[in-house]
Amino acid sequence: MTDAKGGDILKTEREQLDALRIETESILTRRVTFWGLRWSLGFAVIWALVSYEPAWPRLWWAGVGLAAVSLTATVATHFILMRKFEKADLAIDRAQEVARVLDHEET
Repeated sequence: MTDAKGGDILKTEREQLDALRIETESILTRRVTFWGLRWSLGFAVIWALVSYEPAWPRLWWAGVGLAAVSLTATVATHFILMRKFEKADLAIDRAQEVARVLDHEET
């Protein structure tokens, strides 16, 4: 009895988790693409400013630093989320095992 009801709930939870995982993977591609476009535009602006005012050569290094930090944050966030999905997957596996054991004990 417990396995039928609990199994359905856990199956639904796993399906939702898989859907979120797929969506998160596609979001990384989109975020990195937008990061590239944003920083292409940003470096074009830096180039224009440095061309107009050559006394600002450090602006390049500031742009590179900010771009590196933003890319690192984007990729790190993705890997943190994927690790959380793996932990949730393991928790669902453990809950299914407990439901099976409880169902076996009831019969």
